[in-house]
Amino acid sequence: MNLMPSVLLVRNVTLAVLAANLSAPLAIAQASQPFIPEPTKPADTRCSVVDWRLSSTTPALTVVCPPKEVFAPLRVYLRLSWAKEEDVPSDYLSIVALPGTQTKMRVSKPREEVLVWLKVYEKGGGRALAQWVSFNRLVDVGLLNER
Repeated sequence: MNLMPSVLLVRNVTLAVLAANLSAPLAIAQASQPFIPEPTKPADTRCSVVDWRLSSTTPALTVVCPPKEVFAPLRVYLRLSWAKEEDVPSDYLSIVALPGTQTKMRVSKPREEVLVWLKVYEKGGGRALAQWVSFNRLVDVGLLNER
């Protein structure tokens, strides 16, 4: 008994369903709940800062994971910010995020925000201390194949 045609049919149906989902109207995609995979074990992801763009309304941090120093055929660029103006921390101007700076990130336990390890100047112009900075909006994602 040859099962190959059945397997191919299942593959074609799966690809057709995937293609239909990818070509869904943007309004439907935005209205649905985001899919966030459950990690098998909590771990920090190594990244490096690409850009820290300050603006009066919502600043944005761009990181690349893994950093350029790590060999990887695929790199993920993430632009992170805050969902609303009131979510922006009051001390955001104290955040130090120079391009090329090594950092790490993790997803918070309720999986509602991304935490990035950044240096933040103490109040009063003291020294910069590393701490987790919380972002609750993923602005953009980019994949770069470096092969």
